[in-house]
Amino acid sequence: MKFYSIGHEFDPKIIGKVEIQINEMVSDNYMEGDDSIYNVSDNSFPTITPRLDGFKLASKAKLTDILGCIFITQGLFVSLRVKKILEEFKLPEHRFYPIVIHKGKEQVTEYFWFFYVFQIENYIDFKESSFYETTVSLRSQLKMPITIGDIEEYWYQSQVIKNKPVNRILREPRHKLQEEHLVLSKKEVSYDIFSTGVFGAHQIASEALIKALTANKVSGLKITEKYLPEISLK
Repeated sequence: MKFYSIGHEFDPKIIGKVEIQINEMVSDNYMEGDDSIYNVSDNSFPTITPRLDGFKLASKAKLTDILGCIFITQGLFVSLRVKKILEEFKLPEHRFYPIVIHKGKEQVTEYFWFFYVFQIENYIDFKESSFYETTVSLRSQLKMPITIGDIEEYWYQSQVIKNKPVNRILREPRHKLQEEHLVLSKKEVSYDIFSTGVFGAHQIASEALIKALTANKVSGLKITEKYLPEISLK
């Protein structure tokens, strides 16, 4: 099965002359309180439904089926028709939270925050996956393969590599643990969309879902065929 990385578009011809379509709330009050969107964790559903009726569309932005929003790091802002497409596919545990977008004096409804919970580390075959240590300086970049047995070892090695000594003046070389290829268990992962979480923060979609979205000419969708880490099923 082939997978793609998906997200919202940045092309001004599609989204308007803005960097992102939603970067502001109609009031600072939306950023405070227990029902603030800032209190929603990427790894669990909120116990209190967040207040999602105060998103402000940038003045030069265009409405698209998938909207870019600086306030979310998990899931997507989608139109009603994208919601209906997604519901035809196999999704992780999820919610479609209704949102309200303020476009000038108009309140636009029939948009949703497609929020889902998926912890990829629970599905990775670490022994079959590929990791390496990168050492970057002004003159060179080196990659050295490293074996990772499980998520605990990943976090441990990540800190060990990150804390390797550097030149105090030049602040180099810089060391980092990098994942190149993640192998997931096919028996356990059969979703058409999921997130790589801490491993690059990509939202991954199956080829079948991509075909449905493109066939329906979903606007505001950015599709990336080549990304790291590469994802495959075993």
